[in-house]
Amino acid sequence: MKKNLTIIIITLTVISTFLLLTYFFISKSEKFTTITQNINQNLFPAQIIKNNPDQIKNSLDNSPKNESASDDLKLENPLKVISSEPVIDFDYKNQATTSLLVFVDRKGHVFEYNLNSEQDATPTKISQTTIYQPQKADFLLGLDKNLVVVRSTDGRSSLIPLYQTKDILSQRLINNFQKSKSLDSNLIITTQKDSSYIGFYKLNNKDFLSQELLYKTPFQSWITEVVGDDVITFTTKPDERLKGLSYWFNLKTKSLEKTLGPIAGLVTNVSPDKKYILYSNNKGDLNIYNKESRSTKTLTLKSIASKCLWANDSSQIFCAAPAKITTNLNYLNNWLKGQNITHDNLWLIDRESGKTYLMVDGLKYMFDITNLKLSPDENVLSFINKNNSSLWILRFVP
Repeated sequence: MKKNLTIIIITLTVISTFLLLTYFFISKSEKFTTITQNINQNLFPAQIIKNNPDQIKNSLDNSPKNESASDDLKLENPLKVISSEPVIDFDYKNQATTSLLVFVDRKGHVFEYNLNSEQDATPTKISQTTIYQPQKADFLLGLDKNLVVVRSTDGRSSLIPLYQTKDILSQRLINNFQKSKSLDSNLIITTQKDSSYIGFYKLNNKDFLSQELLYKTPFQSWITEVVGDDVITFTTKPDERLKGLSYWFNLKTKSLEKTLGPIAGLVTNVSPDKKYILYSNNKGDLNIYNKESRSTKTLTLKSIASKCLWANDSSQIFCAAPAKITTNLNYLNNWLKGQNITHDNLWLIDRESGKTYLMVDGLKYMFDITNLKLSPDENVLSFINKNNSSLWILRFVP
């Protein structure tokens, strides 16, 4: 009897120990799985964790200290994907009664989307031309001329007239051209390169035949912006290991003025009124430089200046900023090369006060936001999600 009791006690002890150990390992496994899932969902997409595991432990939160709620910030049907198929570029076309979003897909087809249409409306294809490996598109959209220049990876360019518009164009327009970012300006700049210099020309936007040489330089690695009718900015191509410089060329006085630098990893973004320069450095610090007072204001948000957009009146800045900032080296360079993917929040920044307002929580959508563009009436903000090149719009209440 005593022997049987001993056996029973030993058996119960073994079973209890087994159950406790099983519960311990299952609980620990579930906890580990939950933590891993949270990291995957809240910090970086799966491909980043797989390719760059060090980014998880070397990241910092990127929430501004002065984040505010705004009673004036009202969104209408906030987000809508216009094209889930890859888009290379887009622009706006304003007509008498409607506003259109015109974009080019990865096959070179041109589409338009009526921004005044119902929420469930779909884009309309307006060009059947298929182009081999399109990489970039330039738009000339207006009441009298509607053209798209699509550039391929092999260096060829295709001219696509829209809406059966008959335009006379010189072959020179096929060169890269850039429109002024100021709404009240019709200035268009084209570039021509040879083995010894790069020339910047003012394009006659009435016949597209006449060109006037504005400036030429032997240094060809510039990032340029055209602002107003009289300014071209030149900034050295960003590299976080090198100190960059930025210059302003005045078309009226033909004078060249250094405005910023030397700053490591310099990226600039000039306001449409030409009074301010938003710039970032190799640490992701965002600053606003007041050109008139020569003073600088540092913002609490970290990003790259090229991921931001000035409002048409220069009073506010829309800025895509990673929810987590990696502290790894080569972050800027890797992002510019397309080797880093971010999860961006979309913020609105008041230029005067520096206050920030969260508009879109990027962690919900896995946005890596590029090509921010605001419609002329400021009712629609559009962008491309770099993760899959889809095209999105964000509507505001007029």
